Amino acid sequence: MNEASAWRIELARSIAGVYAQHPQICMAALGGSAARGLADAYSDMDIAIYWHTLDHDWLAAPPLQAVGGRRFTFRTLFEGQIVVEQYTLGAVKFDVAHFALSWLDQSVAAVLEQGSLDDEKQEVLDGFLTAIPFYGIHEYEAWRTRIAAYPNTLGEAMVRRHLVFYPQWVLEQHGLARGDLLSFYSTLCDMMRNLLGVLAGLNHLYMSMEKPKRSADLLRRMPIQPANVAERFDALLAGDRAAAPAALATLIDETIGLVEQHMPNVDTSRARQMQQFVVQAVEYAPPLANTPTRPPVPTTSTK
Repeated sequence: MNEASAWRIELARSIAGVYAQHPQICMAALGGSAARGLADAYSDMDIAIYWHTLDHDWLAAPPLQAVGGRRFTFRTLFEGQIVVEQYTLGAVKFDVAHFALSWLDQSVAAVLEQGSLDDEKQEVLDGFLTAIPFYGIHEYEAWRTRIAAYPNTLGEAMVRRHLVFYPQWVLEQHGLARGDLLSFYSTLCDMMRNLLGVLAGLNHLYMSMEKPKRSADLLRRMPIQPANVAERFDALLAGDRAAAPAALATLIDETIGLVEQHMPNVDTSRARQMQQFVVQAVEYAPPLANTPTRPPVPTTSTK
């Protein structure tokens, strides 16, 4: 726990206390980097408030104005089941997300029972597991136990969705050889994101693929991973561009091997075939075999 996280946690506890006075609030917690002890000078605070029934009239007047908070965002989502506020207090920015307990119940059921890979739901469930609860701790732990029961079928679905990788020559020829660095890094990041998705599924971690923030911390939470994967991820982006395609191909090969070891029900043959697919340079047009001869066009004579 670093110093930047410690004071944010205590400030968030006080902020959550303002909301906890409302009788319809059942739980309040702090998520994000501060809850993980990873905050820095630029980190905001993510506070989640869970309600039996959302009181929209009470929230309409900024609840934190009384303690010096200046609200600059107020939105209602999902037919009133979620309300999002954003404030500044001094130079500190913080987000307060309010959830109807019925929405949380529906989302947990959609992920655990129906195998939903919806990014927003995945983010909420991951945040719930890693957050620091301030109020309603007993109820919070009951929900946490339910959410932590990550089903094998969900992990397999996550792996199948992200088990998609281009072969090495795409980065080398379509990116570097053509000097198309935007395409090179876009493709590289897409495949690294898919690697994260596969590893998240293997390790039964909820993950939003829209917001793969703090990937190094995420990778350190994964017991199943290629050796030194966090350092290798950094090298792919910050190291020698010419070495990146081969290094990525090795990382992909090792990750596919982990899928074969830990999830034998997942078919990796297509992913293996794609890695072996090679397109060769072509300098001349190839001959066409058995090309039908076009009959001569008769001429019409005029006399």
